[in-house]
Amino acid sequence: MTPHPWGPIVRFVKRLLNGLPRRFRLAVGGCLGVGFLAYAYCAPFCFPAYSNGALAEQFTQTTDGFSFRDRLSKATVQFGDTPCDRWTGNRWDCERDAWLWVGQHQGRVTTPQGPEWRRCIWAHAHASSKHDETLRISWSSLEWKGPLHGEVSILDTPVSGGPANFRVLVDGRQRASVRVTNERARRDHERRWKPWSVPAIPRESGEMDVVFEISASDGAWRQVCFTAHAGELPL
Repeated sequence: MTPHPWGPIVRFVKRLLNGLPRRFRLAVGGCLGVGFLAYAYCAPFCFPAYSNGALAEQFTQTTDGFSFRDRLSKATVQFGDTPCDRWTGNRWDCERDAWLWVGQHQGRVTTPQGPEWRRCIWAHAHASSKHDETLRISWSSLEWKGPLHGEVSILDTPVSGGPANFRVLVDGRQRASVRVTNERARRDHERRWKPWSVPAIPRESGEMDVVFEISASDGAWRQVCFTAHAGELPL
């Protein structure tokens, strides 16, 4: 199995911290925490485009459809019953922890063949033992021809963890479901962008509601990112 690309860095930091007096460990840990918060806030702006080093853009253009990422400002976003009301220009600010937002992102997943990038929707899972914290990203009264399709994954992180669940609902009915994980022991074929699709749906009315749901029993580091398109696949 290909080792995680950040594994040596994490092990080095742990050894470095263990060798420091306790008061210095606390100070360094605080600095790392501030650094992570800054990363989470600035994530959409921090990654250059790659192709051979260039950013892969699969399915951005469709023959008769659209990208949900491009229409994100028209979505309704909520964690459980709590709405995210403020659109900043590229994300929905949910006024929670710095990483709990929904927005346009350039996400990387390191596969056995190397890093793969997507222009995706950042949708970090969250969990609570007290109430429902399922993340729902919804569009109402959409019209399109053909299938819905895209990919989903947990992005590269220095921390592994449990799975997250990704669901696609059309007019309230589940049409697709994918389980994603970045557990260290996962098989190589699971370390990838996982495709999902919903076949074209016969309907009398041209308008339908689409909801994407992201949930996890433990939301820590569940940095889910997904692509979503309506319409035929590109020629």
